[in-house]
Amino acid sequence: MTDAYANWRKRLAGEVVPIHDGQPECGRYKMRRAKNGPYLPVAIFMKDGEMKAAVGKEFVDPNDVWLHAVKNPVSEADYKYALQRGHFPDEPPPRTVGDNNPPSSIEELIPLETQEALDWLKSIGEIKSQQDADIAGNRVTELRRLKKEAETAHATEKKPILEAGRKIDGKWKPLISSVDDTVRALLNAVNRWGAAERARLAREAEEARKKAEAEAEAKRREAASKGQPEPEDVPLPLEPAPPPKIQVGGARGAKIGFRTVTVVTVTDHKAALAFFAESEDVKALVQKLAERAVKAGVEVPGVEVRKEQKAA
Repeated sequence: MTDAYANWRKRLAGEVVPIHDGQPECGRYKMRRAKNGPYLPVAIFMKDGEMKAAVGKEFVDPNDVWLHAVKNPVSEADYKYALQRGHFPDEPPPRTVGDNNPPSSIEELIPLETQEALDWLKSIGEIKSQQDADIAGNRVTELRRLKKEAETAHATEKKPILEAGRKIDGKWKPLISSVDDTVRALLNAVNRWGAAERARLAREAEEARKKAEAEAEAKRREAASKGQPEPEDVPLPLEPAPPPKIQVGGARGAKIGFRTVTVVTVTDHKAALAFFAESEDVKALVQKLAERAVKAGVEVPGVEVRKEQKAA
């Protein structure tokens, strides 16, 4: 006697069995009536010498559901579970919040799905079975689908704003950039002049100091040669003059002054790197560089590489 369920059992075991349109086969399956809708239990069976099919408790033509269901074979136990409870054991129960007005927009669905997933994870503590792992995996798949849908909606809603922003940027950014470039060029020229001017003033001040000291020394020597006491009006040796204060402009607003800035130049990278070796920023950068190098097939000294299996 031919086993009408033989191919269903093979598919359930993971074997590849040819599928033919218009030739439904007995078995237990699941299918969706709408994209991203819940899976429904499907039974295809023989009764009174005739092939019949049911989606849930609704009888249908086997040919209408065959191609939609055949790639999703389920066990008899899972079929009965879904038939009795309205969902498969590896799926969350159908949402009843809202009753006659269930959430449909992505803004409503995501908070509910994420909260339900976190509540479920908290309720089980840790995944302890294949069924728990399947539920988690299915939730991940659904959340990723919702995320993709949200990203698409976000991009669509934001697109006209971005386009308007790009037009505004196209109008104003070149003008602003031209001002920045011109100001930079002017200030660079002023800085070069300022450096030269400070050097000139410093030279003049130093020359004046030396001249005053020379004149004072000449007076002391003259007094000494005549046997006279040192003149009281001879100044003490002068201190080097402080850096001169320079300002420019002022005709169209406040004057532009010069301020002291600290310029840092690393002259010994190896020594500087050794100093910062324990910095968290440096550690994070080295980790990133090591990951990039390993992905490129480069062996990095001081780096351990191991393979791990992780859910993705």
